[in-house]
Amino acid sequence: MRMADIVLFSEAVFDSVRDEPFAGGVAICGDKIEFVGSRAVISKFVGPNTRVFDFGSQLIMPGFCDSHAHLEGASNRFCALKVQGLDKTTSEAECVELAVEFYKQHPDVKRITGMGWSLNDWGNDAPVPTKHSLDKYFPDIPVYLQSVDGHMCWLNSAAIEECGEEEFLASNPKIRPEWAPREADGSLVGFLREGASGYPFFYSIKVTPEEFAQYYRELIGMCSAYGITGFIDASMQPAETIAAFYAPVKALDNNGRLDLRIHMYPGVRPADMASMDGVRAILPYLDLYTSDMLHISGIKSQIDGITESRTGAMLAPYASDPSTKGEPMVEPEVINRWMEQTNALGFSTKLHCIGDYAVRMALDAFEAAGKVCDMSDIRNCVEHLENVDDADVPRFAQLGAIASFQPAHVVLGKGFAEQNLGMERFKREFRWRDIVRTGAHYALGTDAPVVSLDPFVTIYNAVTRLDVDGSQYSPYTADQCLTLAETLKGYTVEANYSCRFEHKCGTLEAGKYADIVVWDKNPFDIAPEEIKDCCAVMTISNGRIVYQR
Repeated sequence: MRMADIVLFSEAVFDSVRDEPFAGGVAICGDKIEFVGSRAVISKFVGPNTRVFDFGSQLIMPGFCDSHAHLEGASNRFCALKVQGLDKTTSEAECVELAVEFYKQHPDVKRITGMGWSLNDWGNDAPVPTKHSLDKYFPDIPVYLQSVDGHMCWLNSAAIEECGEEEFLASNPKIRPEWAPREADGSLVGFLREGASGYPFFYSIKVTPEEFAQYYRELIGMCSAYGITGFIDASMQPAETIAAFYAPVKALDNNGRLDLRIHMYPGVRPADMASMDGVRAILPYLDLYTSDMLHISGIKSQIDGITESRTGAMLAPYASDPSTKGEPMVEPEVINRWMEQTNALGFSTKLHCIGDYAVRMALDAFEAAGKVCDMSDIRNCVEHLENVDDADVPRFAQLGAIASFQPAHVVLGKGFAEQNLGMERFKREFRWRDIVRTGAHYALGTDAPVVSLDPFVTIYNAVTRLDVDGSQYSPYTADQCLTLAETLKGYTVEANYSCRFEHKCGTLEAGKYADIVVWDKNPFDIAPEEIKDCCAVMTISNGRIVYQR
């Protein structure tokens, strides 16, 4: 019998196989789990050099795998020097005040950036922000303020000029004019949506490679402190940016010092789906990112926008604007053909789908691909699916499609969803329970930087559908909560299943990687409302203790 390097004991071990924790422990040898079982058997793995930890009744479970987050976006929002507090503002003027105060405290910055404002919080009749309110205080220094959902960007005149937004729009004629509204004189108003908004924020803000690397290192440390050992990166990087984008974490991986398992999903824009060039350009990178700590798991794209700006593609018109249903970003026949060819090349996909029409289009595309492709090892995911029509609920299980939920999204729509969607659709939002009870695979994540990476708040949102202040999102949808066991499995084995990694991670079983988190409490023994206040006391990644409280 091999003596273990690390042994963990607890009265509460949740292996993500069973639905209840059990008393026992975990023995770790090298980077793998050697044995999981009773205290008596685990004790036999203790040798003179074994590090032994007895956690009493604190829960031991597999490390969290965030099934949908954004590596660059999260590192930039949470680790860079930025305007903070935008998510607490209730008006355009309050955002400007925060930017002014930030500049007073940091007068040497070359540009001002921030993320977190939401039109939801500004009132139903609030106009969109424009460059004029920022130009008043910042006539010369560029200001880039991104919305909390990442689908809108607010710039001043200096930022519009610095990032070359006009040139970008001119070279991308497929971007819809309504995504980049203009003044009467033809100039941009400084408010950008969807495909027009990503360029200035992500590709034109000058960050040195050294700063980039530092932000990534800090974010990885943040993940370790939260008990996150797996990170499914839905950043949707086109092929030409992959090398530079992942260079810092590739260097850590090459040196054996990457403490976070990163599952990469580079992307293809909807406007480019008519050609397979974007997908084929990713193929050479499959041989460059092959380690179990950093690898390409699939391809990301999107079908629609968001309901907040009425760019989410719906089956019926918006109640707040019956003139529109929100247009999908790609035609059905285009995405069906693209999906067939992409799956045929062996790529699984993640598709951003907010509206019920977008969800239907994704499922139709998966079904079309299934008629011509071997789908046995394909894990196609529908991301977000805030609105799902009754007819499409059973199709996830039928097609083997994975429903990827972000429970914290359930509180982002407070104050606007009912008015925007109408009462009937409002009563059927975020249908987690309906989908899971069909036997469909599902995965849980955060969509950070849209919300915090904190998995404990996400778990709380999933089992209560409450905001952190205790307020109920919707009294009509409380029956859609997940159980605690379902939630933990969605954050572990199911999340790993979504990226074809369930054979290596996601459960506490012998032979799997030792990716483990220990809670400060046993969530099965406390009120659901207390879960949001829990934390990690130890995180083990690849057999190494990377965080200890």
